[in-house]
Parts: sequence; structure tokens; C-alpha cells
Amino acid sequence: MANQAEVVDYVAGLAEELVAMCRQADLADLAFLLEVVSSEAAKTARAHDRIKPAFRPSADNGHDRAVAIAAI
Repeated sequence: MANQAEVVDYVAGLAEELVAMCRQADLADLAFLLEVVSSEAAKTARAHDRIKPAFRPSADNGHDRAVAIAAI
């Protein structure tokens, strides 16, 4: 079972990736909501004394994301 820190890192990174996709597709409202998710994940990480940067899945082949999901 994944720990909270791993989940927070994954959610923050995935939300940031989805924000970029929404911006490219001109989906401003959805991008805004995803920015809130990313912000909450960052706040949660700070609350747990996590200074490590959020997980950033690779956009080129999805392999890193699949590995991260498997780890969760």
C-alpha cells in the first residue's frame, strides 16, 4: 500500500501535467480546478514536512507513470 507522501507527490505531478494539457486545449475552467488540486497536494506535502519536489511523470512514453502507479 502506498504511503501518503507517495500519493501526494504523484497527484501533484499528474495534476500539473493535466493542467498543461487543459491549457493547450483551451479548457481554462478545468485547468483552474486542476491547479487547485496541485496546490492542495503541495500544501499537504509541506504540512508533512516534505521538501522533495513533486513527482513529474514523463510525457514521452508514459513508462515512468506506469512504474509510479505500480509502486502505489
